[in-house]
Amino acid sequence: MPEETGWICPRCGHFNTRTPICAECGERLTGPRSTPRTHPAGRRVNESEVARILGLIANPPNLREHPNEGDVPGNFQAWFDGGAIRVDTGTKTFLLADGTRILVLAPVVWLSAEIRCG
Repeated sequence: MPEETGWICPRCGHFNTRTPICAECGERLTGPRSTPRTHPAGRRVNESEVARILGLIANPPNLREHPNEGDVPGNFQAWFDGGAIRVDTGTKTFLLADGTRILVLAPVVWLSAEIRCG
């Protein structure tokens, strides 16, 4: 699989290519792309890591409504040890401290999740 290069948005952590504006949050890239990153799609993620992520979705540890010091910063409705959750109409977005983003469709009767490992 060919790998893409681009930049990681400092505001939301989204991987972007071919544009100086973040496709996720609209943040504009300022200055040069000092550290191009490789798109994570070129790496295989171990099944145990996927299981760990699914466990966090099912049961976020120490779920809370307000961030603690050192929690993931941003516009979220809930925080947990190692991440945060934003709830939008029809979706939940989990952002983990390591940069992993999980988009879960909700409410649906089947599991539909997109995982982008950081």
